[in-house]
Amino acid sequence: MSVQQLGFDSVWVHSGYFDIIQQHRALGRGHHGGGDWAEGWNLPRLRTVMVLHFGFEKPTHCIKYLLGSHDQVGCRNGGAWYKDYEMVGGRHRYAVDQFGGGRTDPHATASARLWHAANIAAAGIPMMFMATEWAQGGWWDTDEHRRPQWDQAADEIGLRMAAAVGDANKLRHAHAALRLGWANILHEDRPNGVVAFERVLDGEPRIVCVINAGRRSWQEGNYGCWVGGGDFQQVYSSQDVAYGGWDGAKTNDAGITKSYDGKLWLNLPGQCTLIFAQVYEA
Repeated sequence: MSVQQLGFDSVWVHSGYFDIIQQHRALGRGHHGGGDWAEGWNLPRLRTVMVLHFGFEKPTHCIKYLLGSHDQVGCRNGGAWYKDYEMVGGRHRYAVDQFGGGRTDPHATASARLWHAANIAAAGIPMMFMATEWAQGGWWDTDEHRRPQWDQAADEIGLRMAAAVGDANKLRHAHAALRLGWANILHEDRPNGVVAFERVLDGEPRIVCVINAGRRSWQEGNYGCWVGGGDFQQVYSSQDVAYGGWDGAKTNDAGITKSYDGKLWLNLPGQCTLIFAQVYEA
């Protein structure tokens, strides 16, 4: 209604942030990113995070912020507990605190990287709150201890996170399908927390994004992800060692990855988003 009838160009959509944080907290620290919850990840709840909510006709109609905005990060009450945030722990915090133990927790920073890459690839306009790009923790306020800590932007954790964010952002300039293309879900693996979707735009290479939100890894080219066919070039991995990813983790950057029977057989690290561009014969 806001876009179609009231004349707005775009509106914020916040539900994806809460759904993602809530599931990370509910699933705990088990083998699939979860505890003993038998159902695994509730991927149907995350479909509209990656594609468009009902009523939107273009990706530019919505703004998505999967790592939080000032509403989720800012706090004028000394980090207090809020009833209306109970489903995500009750407190306003930067993403690395919501996903785990803060900026020195490699699982927390891996989750922040993977969901930012997913945000870049998802249908919508991505947004990030200041200082998230260098993995600042705690909450934001205007005092000297809570405003952006620029010294953290220059340390190893901050520089690696900023590199991950910057390289992901560049993909939107390089691939028009990420800015304007339609989005479709291709693959859902609820027990393991893996979901894949495509961005398609006439005359442009198809982009496929594979998200592994869980902690299980496949390192022998043995994860089959349905893409419907085609050959692909990996253009981004959120677990690249340059970004602070797991040293020695295999991805698919050695060349062209060909599909077989409609599937890509991938090296898929835990807590990782991979982005592929389809390649075509000349």
